[in-house]
Amino acid sequence: MVYFKVVFKLKDDLKVALGEFTVVKHFWISCAHFLKNVDRCENLHGHNYKITFCLKGKKLDQNDMLLDFREVKRAVKETFDHKCLNDLSIFKKGNFLPTTEMFAKVIFDIISNLCKMKENAPLLKWVEVEETDEVYVRYEEF
Repeated sequence: MVYFKVVFKLKDDLKVALGEFTVVKHFWISCAHFLKNVDRCENLHGHNYKITFCLKGKKLDQNDMLLDFREVKRAVKETFDHKCLNDLSIFKKGNFLPTTEMFAKVIFDIISNLCKMKENAPLLKWVEVEETDEVYVRYEEF
């Protein structure tokens, strides 16, 4: 028989591991967009985007999680799923095209803001947005 123990210390009613947790989660959303002056992409078309994100942290919340994935999925899906990205104010106000690069940055900001609201403050390491089987963009901040 193999025995193991999980070692935590309590700090402000949060469990703090002596090591570090890394969590990677992915989910899918469907969106449309068009990119002016980019050949075939000028026409309205859609993608089934695979969204993947990575969290790190030592502190778990009251449910023994870094972050409830459902909160991330809900925030991203409510904002983008089955919508035309060009029509969304987040892209219009920023005055930038909904390229995969900018989409990854916008999603990073949404998840990062969710993390900052949590008492255990997990760290968002990166977000990947896979547009097709051949291309994905990873956005991370240093």
